[in-house]
Amino acid sequence: MMKKRLISGAAITILLLLGTSLLVEATTPWMKSAPAISDTAIADETNSSDAALSQLVNNTKTSFHGVWGYNESNDTAGIITGTLVKHQRGVVLKGRWTTTDNTTQGRVVGVLRNGYFCGRLLMGNSTYYRITGLFRYDSDSKILSLRWMTKANIGWAHCQILQS
Repeated sequence: MMKKRLISGAAITILLLLGTSLLVEATTPWMKSAPAISDTAIADETNSSDAALSQLVNNTKTSFHGVWGYNESNDTAGIITGTLVKHQRGVVLKGRWTTTDNTTQGRVVGVLRNGYFCGRLLMGNSTYYRITGLFRYDSDSKILSLRWMTKANIGWAHCQILQS
């Protein structure tokens, strides 16, 4: 038993070492030509988006209305509406979603913080799915854009922030 574990561990280690060295050699030419994006630029963009959204929602309920869809197509799959409320840890999103043909509907609850979205989709039959993704808030046009994913699907949502 111990001998089998030792041999299988050695085989896996060799495969991992060979696999990573081949991967590094294959990606080296692309790495040289790709434009460099600094980590501070990404952090500044997410922090400014998060700060602008927190300032907008500051201790008030702010409502939103928008459309959502799947990544496979640019067509809208449904409508999403709800409210944004500022809490200590971030902005809480609570809303309802429906499909365009009104066959399924449910609720979405999650937290928007530091450019990330994490929450749950509650279906009509009392089941829930975890949802996570990225968000960006454009303070000039008051548009909240989300890129989300669940265990089975990947999609997008664009919401207009309404005056509270």
